[in-house]
Amino acid sequence: MNKCNRSLVVLLLLASGPVWAGKRIQMESTDLQTNKTIAREILVDKDRMKMEVGDNVVMFLTAGGNRMVMIDKGSNEYREMDQATMEAMGQQLSSALSQVESLLKNLPPAQREQVEALLKGKTAGGAPAIEPVVFAARGPTTVNGFRCTRYEGTRSSEKVLELCASTLSDVKLGAQEFQVLEKMREFTTGMMNAVKSTPLAGLMENTGITQAGIEGYPVQSITFQSGKPVSREQVKAIVEATFTDADFSTGTAKKVDLPNLGALGGGAL
Repeated sequence: MNKCNRSLVVLLLLASGPVWAGKRIQMESTDLQTNKTIAREILVDKDRMKMEVGDNVVMFLTAGGNRMVMIDKGSNEYREMDQATMEAMGQQLSSALSQVESLLKNLPPAQREQVEALLKGKTAGGAPAIEPVVFAARGPTTVNGFRCTRYEGTRSSEKVLELCASTLSDVKLGAQEFQVLEKMREFTTGMMNAVKSTPLAGLMENTGITQAGIEGYPVQSITFQSGKPVSREQVKAIVEATFTDADFSTGTAKKVDLPNLGALGGGAL
């Protein structure tokens, strides 16, 4: 690179503001029943994470206090929650679900059975609390060139997850970058605890980037239902990248209030 080109690069970097080193995680999500694959990526540096899925963007920011920012590009709106709001939403969601249980008791038996079947995957009589997934290491393997340890996750002796986790050195994630991802998992623990005894737990348990109970970073995650694999997420590549504040900006999106999860129970968020 000649002197003129180097000067141009410096000017462009200065114009875009501070530059931060990080990683770009390229991933694929596959519906194993239809073989439909969606590519997505995660941007992460020492105190920020950003994940795009279609028209939705989720950012987790740790500088100045942990908070989650959710952007809907279709409506050009965003919502934001801090730790206290996350915990409050978890409590109100739990209260709202309890309120639903109370309302079900007043329905005619036939209607109650239909609604309970929809909510719990079974007929009237109540559903037991969903047990946590227990992971067991099954030995080393390789996924897309990443050395990793395979883990089987079971619930009540039924296989529900299969993960393959790599060490940070194998995926070239720095300790600070991994800490951001781990903080995000801890941030959402309150919400997960609120729905752990409901069908929502099964929907949310595999949305985390890191998992409690395993060592390392998951480079592959396969979800099972009734013993059959139904979806798979794979890391295809992790590359060095540089980001500016614009990469973690809400742009022209308008901030809107979070939904009132306490409305069903008569409360307010």
